[in-house]
Amino acid sequence: KVIAMALIPDMDYLGFQALFNVQQNATLLIDENDHVILATAAAHTLLGYDDTKLHGLAIKAIIPNLDIKQLSQQYRSNSSPPQQPHITKNDKLTALTLDGSALNVTANITALSTKSKLLVITIFYNRRKRAEDSLQKSEERLSLAKRAAGLGLYERDLSNNALYWDERSRELLGFTADEEITYEKFEAC
Repeated sequence: KVIAMALIPDMDYLGFQALFNVQQNATLLIDENDHVILATAAAHTLLGYDDTKLHGLAIKAIIPNLDIKQLSQQYRSNSSPPQQPHITKNDKLTALTLDGSALNVTANITALSTKSKLLVITIFYNRRKRAEDSLQKSEERLSLAKRAAGLGLYERDLSNNALYWDERSRELLGFTADEEITYEKFEAC
C-alpha cells in the first residue's frame, strides 16, 4: 500500500498525499523527529483527532509503549536502501485517543525510504475484540456485585416461557439444583 508509493519516482507532495489518503487503514507518516506529519482519515476517526491536533504530535503521545528509538535505529541508520521494505509488526500496543481512551492495537511499521528517514505506522484495531473485552469486564463486575450483595439472578424467555435460574436464586427460593422451576412455581413462592 503506502510502501509502493515510495517507489514512484518524482512524485510531488500533493500526489503522495492523495495516494496516502485513499488508504482505509489508520496510518500515520512519522518524520525524523518522530512527529506525525500526515495521517489518513481512518487514523483521525480511530484516534478522535482532527487534522490540526494530530499533525505535529509526537508518536509517543499516541502510542506510548512503542519503542520508537529502537525502530529509528533499525530503519534510519541503514545507509544502503533495502531490497524490499522491511515491516515490523508490533503486538500489544496501546494507542491513546484524544479523549484519553486506551485502545489495544497492533501496528505495522516500515521505513518509507532510508533517504527520507520517514516511518509509516499502520494501526490495526479490532472493534469486535474491544466489545468482547468490555462485555467480559461488565459480566465480571455484575458477578462481583451479585456475590457481594448475596443476590441471585433469573431470566424468563418469553418466547417459550422458560425460566433460567442461577445457583444462588435456586438456593434463596428453596429449589434444588436439578429441580425444574416453572413460572407457576415461581409465583407460588
